[in-house]
Amino acid sequence: MKTFLLSFVPFPLYKYVEHLNITIMLNKQAKSILETAARAQANWEAFMREMGHEPHTTFFSDFTIADAYGAKAIKETYERAFKEWKSNTEYITELAMVLNHKCWQFHDDDNDEYSLLYGELWGKVDNWCLENLKGDDLTYYFETTDGGSKVVRWIWWCKRRYPRK
Repeated sequence: MKTFLLSFVPFPLYKYVEHLNITIMLNKQAKSILETAARAQANWEAFMREMGHEPHTTFFSDFTIADAYGAKAIKETYERAFKEWKSNTEYITELAMVLNHKCWQFHDDDNDEYSLLYGELWGKVDNWCLENLKGDDLTYYFETTDGGSKVVRWIWWCKRRYPRK
């Protein structure tokens, strides 16, 4: 076996190969997450259309991507979306619907951490809507969300009060 001295390489070649392998692995992981988010968004849009609502945002895929990175990413995604879109009635309504759906999705998957987090974030949006939307905007919110705020609020409170063991 011959050994070559690669004096022209500015850093050890094995570190480059290690870096390249990590990059490839991360790219595959990111691609998988993006593919999952795209499928989730398509399913969400189909579901919403069946319910008679035309989706306007990519909130569902945004939060699906955040799910892969943990609670901090979910909170950051919420903060950005809420800050950016709270002045748009259709978008803030859709944000509430996505958060509510994610809460139930993780409840069904027995993931109490994410379910409670999404329930808490939904509660913030719902309370903001009830306090700040007026007239036709509030009517739109109630009609689109089916006015289920009280029921969902009660269920969220029960889940928080009596988490699964």
